[in-house]
Amino acid sequence: MRVRYYKVCLKMRTKWGTNRAVKSAYDAFRKRGHPARVALAWARAECEQGIRSWAVEWSHDPGADLSFMTTRERAKEHEVLCAVLYDQAQGRQAVLNSLCGIVDPDRGYAREVEAELVDNALHEQAAATAERQRAGVRAAYEKRRVARRQPTLFEGTIRRRR
Repeated sequence: MRVRYYKVCLKMRTKWGTNRAVKSAYDAFRKRGHPARVALAWARAECEQGIRSWAVEWSHDPGADLSFMTTRERAKEHEVLCAVLYDQAQGRQAVLNSLCGIVDPDRGYAREVEAELVDNALHEQAAATAERQRAGVRAAYEKRRVARRQPTLFEGTIRRRR
């Protein structure tokens, strides 16, 4: 399975940038132990983030819930962050996705969080686009059906005998 995704990654010369950029991102995610399918999706998402001018802003999360930790772990100091993905072209008001309560992220984990945020936002946009297309097709079909409306069997096509 790994070989197939790796070969797909090597052959890619698409809108996600150069083959080298996708390959290096793919390799980085694979080294952290992620399945090939996930690594490739996140590598594509990382490249798509640069194309769409999306940015992830990291901030401190003061109200984080640390109840999953033991009391000894909670006594130590932790860096708890919140990651917010927004579209730079539309300003900070256009929040696409966010994740809070991230405890002590290292650089690699922060990269994974960013890639996952972008990947989820891409899937949401694709689903919204597909729904708009389906709604347009439904509306066109309904308009055509109403325009060519044939009388049904019970609307006077059968006359009663007297």
